[in-house]
Amino acid sequence: MSQEKNIRELHRDFISYCVNARLLRKATIRGHVAAFNNFMNLFNNELTLSDLTVETMEIFFERLNTRERKVGKEKIAVGVKNSTVGTYWSKLNTFMEWLYKRNHIAANPFEQLEFPKIQYDDRRYLDKQELEKIFTAVATRQWANNFVRKRNWAIFMVLFCCGLRRGELLGLKVLDIDLDHKMLVVRAATSKSRLDRTIPLNVQAFLALTDYLEERAKKGYHNTCLFVSDNMDHEFTKDGLKHTIQVLKQISKVHFFSHRFRHSFAVNMRYQGADISKIKDAMGHVKIDMTSRYLRCVPAESMRKDIEAISIANAL
Repeated sequence: MSQEKNIRELHRDFISYCVNARLLRKATIRGHVAAFNNFMNLFNNELTLSDLTVETMEIFFERLNTRERKVGKEKIAVGVKNSTVGTYWSKLNTFMEWLYKRNHIAANPFEQLEFPKIQYDDRRYLDKQELEKIFTAVATRQWANNFVRKRNWAIFMVLFCCGLRRGELLGLKVLDIDLDHKMLVVRAATSKSRLDRTIPLNVQAFLALTDYLEERAKKGYHNTCLFVSDNMDHEFTKDGLKHTIQVLKQISKVHFFSHRFRHSFAVNMRYQGADISKIKDAMGHVKIDMTSRYLRCVPAESMRKDIEAISIANAL
């Protein structure tokens, strides 16, 4: 086994591999780096390759679940959520497997560890009442002008009706919207999966985009980005979206962020009867288990018509 580089040097090589060979997105890379740094910090940065054993991993998760950490300015919390344990497990396992396949360690210690059982009981989607409050806030707030109001209405309607990630939304180009065929294209360059996908526009999204593009044409803007600021035809940025959400949170009294609309999209597709494979394709997931995470809190009522269809007469 190679002992030429220490763990941190090897992790930098691993990150380079993730960036250049796997083409992982920046947010995913940050997650790998954060998980590794916390892992090393809990051992005072004193680990060597020979320390990467099953016992070390068990000690790490014990420390992760018992350490005290600051939450906000004064509150002290102990441990982390089960889902956070799962995130650490996945990130570190990927790195250990990379080390093993390159003969830096004799075995991946995670081969002898079971992935934690994670029970998701938090509701991530926005319910009908919350959605109504948010869209009412968009419609009634005194924006700078009609262009900004119609742009914001289109932004949140696309988030809800198309299930886009924030980066996909902000990365949309004017040419990605086909009003004639009522289609929206998410390009591989902005998608987490690095795959193109086409999403049909329903009536609400179609009308919102049509109104916005007509208003945008009146401004004479020529930026190739679909959503632009009201400041000299510049692209609408992540900070601009963050500010808009903060304004709407204050008005609507609903705690939300852009990704909650993606959860809402998935849950409502399922509620309307779509099978999980269609939801997977619409959301741009590579694996169906990721889609299932978005459906973890589908209301029990959504199963009623499926269960009522069960009878002795049509049993297998």
